[in-house]
Amino acid sequence: MTPYDIGKLLGHTNPNRTLPWYLKENLHQLGRMYRKANPLDRTVHALLDTDAAGKGAPCVFYYLADNSEGRPRLCGNPNFRTCYHQLQCAECAAYVEVEMAEAIEQRPGVLHISVPLPLPEQLVDDLNKQEEGIPVADPPSPPPLPGPAFHFNKRVAAGMASDQSMSEGDQLRLRLKDLEAQLTTKRKHDTRNVSLRLLKQEIGELKSRLAEVERGNEANE
Repeated sequence: MTPYDIGKLLGHTNPNRTLPWYLKENLHQLGRMYRKANPLDRTVHALLDTDAAGKGAPCVFYYLADNSEGRPRLCGNPNFRTCYHQLQCAECAAYVEVEMAEAIEQRPGVLHISVPLPLPEQLVDDLNKQEEGIPVADPPSPPPLPGPAFHFNKRVAAGMASDQSMSEGDQLRLRLKDLEAQLTTKRKHDTRNVSLRLLKQEIGELKSRLAEVERGNEANE
């Protein structure tokens, strides 16, 4: 947003004159108003691999902040929209390092797209607390991966402990526990929130998938 747009959001009659004072005197309030203005205005640049989509392979890769050399980094987790670590990647199993990210960019049929994504409500709350010097709890784990095909981070696969050592059912239960905890927190604030609706949707999808996995395990036994 430009200074003029931020000034209009804050109700200034002359943003070019009053915004510098507002930034100096009301920094925390400015941050809160900016994030609450319209979370759907935030867009994330991503890659869509049309060839992979036709084959049922991982096909959407979200851009993360570039590395110190200006080279791209990506996230291949399809549940990126609910990940607490959107702004500062935890480099979990879905993390795509620069060499592979550059190779994905060069794939035939890859499209550059913009995806509207609201920040997770828990992340917004923690950012507000951090600005005001209030301690925050430990962040939740990144969303589990739908399957081994989404495991791109070789450093995690090589020997670092990760959720990938768990069964799919255990991963789903762990993620479901995290999401239900987030849902409890969100309901205390605003039941009409867009991210609340998305969270309920993902919880429903996880429960359905967990039921399928459990039925499959019973059949195998």
